[in-house]
Amino acid sequence: MLGPLEVVDQGGDPVPLGGRRQRLVLAFLILEANRVVAVDTLIDRIWGDEPPDAARGTLSAYVSRLRRLLGSDRIQPRSPGYVLLAERSEVDLLRFTDLIEAARRQRTDRQAAADILAQALDLWRGEPLADLADQDAMQPVITQLGELRLGALEDRMEVEIALGRHRESVPDLERLTAEHPLRERLWGQLMAALYRAGRQGDALAAFHRARTTLLEELGIDPSADLRQLYDQILNQDPALEIGPVVAALAEPMPPPTMAPRPERMAPRRRLAPLAIGTAVILGAALIGWRLSAMAESVEPTSWAIGLDMPLSGSGATLGQPVVNAVQMAVDELNASGSIPGITLTLSPLDDAMDPDRAAENVAALAADPGVIAMIGPWGSAPTFATIPITNEAGLLECSPAATHPGLTKPRDGALDLRSAHPDAINFIRLPPADDIQALAMAAFAYHSLLSRTALVIDDSANGRALADAFETAFQQLGGATERRALNPGADPRSILAPLADELNPPELVFVGAELPTVASVRQAMADAGHLSTPLLSWDALVFPAPGEPSYFERLGASAAGSFAAHASLPDHKFSFADAYRQRFGSEPDEYAAAGYACVEVIAAALRGVPSTTRPDELRDQLRAFAVDPGHRYETVLGTIGFDANGDALQQFVTFYRVDPAGADGAGEWVIFKKQDFGPAP
Repeated sequence: MLGPLEVVDQGGDPVPLGGRRQRLVLAFLILEANRVVAVDTLIDRIWGDEPPDAARGTLSAYVSRLRRLLGSDRIQPRSPGYVLLAERSEVDLLRFTDLIEAARRQRTDRQAAADILAQALDLWRGEPLADLADQDAMQPVITQLGELRLGALEDRMEVEIALGRHRESVPDLERLTAEHPLRERLWGQLMAALYRAGRQGDALAAFHRARTTLLEELGIDPSADLRQLYDQILNQDPALEIGPVVAALAEPMPPPTMAPRPERMAPRRRLAPLAIGTAVILGAALIGWRLSAMAESVEPTSWAIGLDMPLSGSGATLGQPVVNAVQMAVDELNASGSIPGITLTLSPLDDAMDPDRAAENVAALAADPGVIAMIGPWGSAPTFATIPITNEAGLLECSPAATHPGLTKPRDGALDLRSAHPDAINFIRLPPADDIQALAMAAFAYHSLLSRTALVIDDSANGRALADAFETAFQQLGGATERRALNPGADPRSILAPLADELNPPELVFVGAELPTVASVRQAMADAGHLSTPLLSWDALVFPAPGEPSYFERLGASAAGSFAAHASLPDHKFSFADAYRQRFGSEPDEYAAAGYACVEVIAAALRGVPSTTRPDELRDQLRAFAVDPGHRYETVLGTIGFDANGDALQQFVTFYRVDPAGADGAGEWVIFKKQDFGPAP
């Protein structure tokens, strides 16, 4: 892995790995070492969006050959795919990251840390995955591996300077800054080494070289930390004579995701350089650690993440998966040690889906100075009650499941919720706002269903705004509409007259209403012989309220030809779902993944806060970092960011269609397509 992909046997002889795609299969299996990788996932990674018809058979042949080469005990078929078993000592990348972690633990012994870092860097045999560098699927991994090695080199330079080897470090740092001229940490280390070597003028000149490079390449000035170091050198600050001086220049990195460490295992055939994905993410996270922590042994500081979710009553089935995922994320962060000197705890509270109880819970969290951020509540109603509290307290509130537009958008009343600090955004959410649905449904009707005329129906109550928005968007696309309102208690057949137009009947029926009303319209269409006309509505059809009869229970076979839209979250990573299944024995839903991602955002913001931040300032500094529209976060939902209102930049909508043959003939909703309609309107 830390060079061309290679496997050696117990005698040290290379094992032939076959063609390029077969080697890709092996690499992607190590991605989830000791975890099952689904067949569909492997096909997608090897062939992308256009796999050949024989992809499954070809993949099976690749795996069979690899099993013959490496042993059937090494790669095993396990539903729904395959698992590759490996010890961490068998994979050079995992050995590398373990050594980096071991160096981090040498807080007071800098020489030991330097020796361990040297061992780690000696594992590199050249450019990572050099023999697979022409494969598109490998490019992100190769980039991450390069960052991993460079981060380790920076760490080694830091400790070498701290050990007093500043003169010896200068040539290496001159070479590294020439190779990586945009790395401010390297420039800071070069400046410090030159200054300690008695070359103040050269140190100041190095700053000006860095400044010129950053201006010419990126159009930006050096960071505040690098400018501060320049001022210290200019003024011959005595603080520069001892200890590490440039650690603050490190950028925050995403938290680790890793395959579980196997317990002690008997020695097996040695796999040398292999693995990507999980191990790469682990390694990349370790770059975020900086050796300034070695200056002295520091007891970890404990901070709490508050969590408000329904854990009792009918809402418990919604809230418990989120709690599970958040706890898993916190546990993995603490186990990784990726936030030096800090331990996170979780403070979960049960609101039972009651807005008043949610407000009480969040008031208690906001009053606790040890709580630096919170996640929740579940749904919009309790969130309307909590935002005023968290806004007044300057507490970051990350929502995995609240979708009302009025929570974030000033035009819908969001400023009323943050009246204490109108300009200080503190609420961010990962799911899209509900107002994206109408725009998405109009686009779906026009482009996917190829409808040019639509009968738009509302229930003269809550569904009217949805119907209004759909009609406006559909007309803007070039569609024509006829509008009808179904008053309470009215016969839905009375509003279907346009469908009887023999010359130009509407090509689509859109209904903005709750599930019972939509079902009554579809039944009336069936009675009138109009089932060939598709019906489109929102996700109330797919997710009925607890105890409410489903769309299929109400309609039976008449449900066929119906479509529904659901404002949804990005697909979560396989590694998250697999880890969740292993720990909790069930499948995580999209909101559980969003809860995990909230922890990842909080952790990244915590890393991004300046190390000089006082404890009493940490909460607000973390909030300000997290809501910054310029920041991006690597999470189990992919790369996410937020706009100036706190809405996620990605606005996914999933469209469902009725499969009348599903559920043994009872009918079921199946995904028709999923599309990002971001940024938020």
